[in-house]
Amino acid sequence: MSDQTTKRNSEESANSISAKKDNFYSNHPIENEILEKIRTQELELLRIEELKPFLERLSSLPWAEYEEKLSLKYYTSAPFGKESSDPLYPKISSEKEFEFQLLEPGNILAEAETSLGSDSESFARLNNFVSNLIARTMGKAVAISIKKRIDA
Repeated sequence: MSDQTTKRNSEESANSISAKKDNFYSNHPIENEILEKIRTQELELLRIEELKPFLERLSSLPWAEYEEKLSLKYYTSAPFGKESSDPLYPKISSEKEFEFQLLEPGNILAEAETSLGSDSESFARLNNFVSNLIARTMGKAVAISIKKRIDA
């Protein structure tokens, strides 16, 4: 691995919402911190002309729908969703029937990699932004799933 790649990976890790604040305590950001980090990154990335088409496509994705679908997946796979006596437990006839995966952001990122090159600084920044969007979406989905169970 080249020194430049190692340095870039290190910088990406430092900019990730899941980066550790110090050696002893991991950073478990609250929702507002995550949203602020994503807003800040997006504003920075919008200044990079070559990223605008990818950012537009990412912003047009149905993130709220993804959160709902993932929350159902979490609800049905978490131990609290396995209770057969639970009348609210979603009945899914086949596990294959409900294999929702968050693919579109990865597809957009793959196109960006092809267009910009994997060694591009712009691509590295977009990659980190997409990772943070996915982390936000997954976090919200878990929260929705837990709230559904608590409210049940």
